[in-house]
Amino acid sequence: MKKLLIISLLILCVSAGILDRFKQFVNKHRKNYARLSAAEKSIRQRIFLKNLNFIDKVNKFLKNRFKIGLNEFSDRDPKQFIKEMCKTRLPARPRSLPSSTYLFGSNTLDSVDWRRYAQPIAHQGGCGACWAFSAASVVEFFNVMKGNWNYSISEQNIVDCDYDDFGCDGGWPKTALDFLKNSYGNKLAKEIDYPFIGMKASCRRVQHYIPLNIANTFEVILNGNETTLKSIVANQGPVATAMLVSDSGLFQLYESGIFDDPTCPETTTDSNDCFDVNHGVVIVGYGKDSATNEQFWIVRNSWGTDWGESGYFRMIMGKNACNIACYAIGVE
Repeated sequence: MKKLLIISLLILCVSAGILDRFKQFVNKHRKNYARLSAAEKSIRQRIFLKNLNFIDKVNKFLKNRFKIGLNEFSDRDPKQFIKEMCKTRLPARPRSLPSSTYLFGSNTLDSVDWRRYAQPIAHQGGCGACWAFSAASVVEFFNVMKGNWNYSISEQNIVDCDYDDFGCDGGWPKTALDFLKNSYGNKLAKEIDYPFIGMKASCRRVQHYIPLNIANTFEVILNGNETTLKSIVANQGPVATAMLVSDSGLFQLYESGIFDDPTCPETTTDSNDCFDVNHGVVIVGYGKDSATNEQFWIVRNSWGTDWGESGYFRMIMGKNACNIACYAIGVE
């Protein structure tokens, strides 16, 4: 009887501890659960507990290879999360390998990191517009590196006004860049003048636009050739790409380290495999871990600074992990 009482008390203490962590999570991320039904709130709480257990098991198994942890997405089921957040769409029209001088650069350095030219990390919220955020980021890097201007430009302007893509239901970075150069007059509003609202709205005009200075757009279909990708990043600068985010929950909960999802495809030279992508990101550099000698890509995400390494992640290099090296999309 005494043992049963002790066990019951221990269970209550553990349950109370988990509830406290859930409350801390809700408060930290300002979750608006007041609008949810009691049933939905209970579901979110159960998902949080499931993810909490998953984090503990995975980190023990990985032994610091990379870490996952609690973030604002920890109350989301991985399958539903992917449906809402990862909506990059390959265009239906065929694409060809462009002929451009940046392809022939030979100055491939041991490491490259263009983050010093970056604007603050953005957050796409619950809108599946990673394609617009990656396109905007490439244009920002290009203009800051050229010394033209130093602003955050409006992803909302792209989401609202680019009718060749699908707003919060997906799109393609190259299509967005072509829209900006050809259809929208090579200009865009600043973020401060046309702020992001997390949903598609009517296209509107603002008083001031800034020139984007895009002479050409390019899309290199790499099919997993990471040597060529390194050359482009070293000589041309940051490029948008599309990758596969699996529903394993590992990328959703990524915290730090060199990411390597065993559920992702790898080592492909088949262009058909490169159709398996769903999330737009920006490759801003590459490097090597001094302790393990593992090479990695430095990649910018659009899920806020609470996610990953202050909004960035490192992806393992050498096997086209998660199709990270299928495309290189940018401007000149």
